[in-house]
Amino acid sequence: MKMPGKRLFGALAVAFLASTCLAFGSWFHTSSDRKTDVILAFSTKFKNGDVLPAGEYQMDVAKNSQIPNVKFYKIYTDPYTSETQVGNKVMATVKAKVVTEDQKNPTTEVVTDKHRNGQMMKSVRPAGWEEKLVFGS
Repeated sequence: MKMPGKRLFGALAVAFLASTCLAFGSWFHTSSDRKTDVILAFSTKFKNGDVLPAGEYQMDVAKNSQIPNVKFYKIYTDPYTSETQVGNKVMATVKAKVVTEDQKNPTTEVVTDKHRNGQMMKSVRPAGWEEKLVFGS
């Protein structure tokens, strides 16, 4: 199929412009979130009523906020390739208070309390961070 010169030039110009915009958009993008993985050995509850079944999750924490909404995404392992993937569905969203620590946390530590018939999330100290996240009051 032949394309007249003007239409071909126009199509090439649009394709070039679109790819340039996408490239600059990703180049200037700065993430406003910090992410870290946590493993929950037991089903864990939050004061807002959200419950996370035992498993591995990625926590998404907004930067520069003393009381961020923390989002939890389930991490899945592909049974065929054994690669891990983060799901795109938010499993829980919980407010937390950021508390500054004296030094960087050497490992990720999840602190829970026994509550009725399950575990209640108290705090998370992510590895490599100088903060801990405290859930509830």
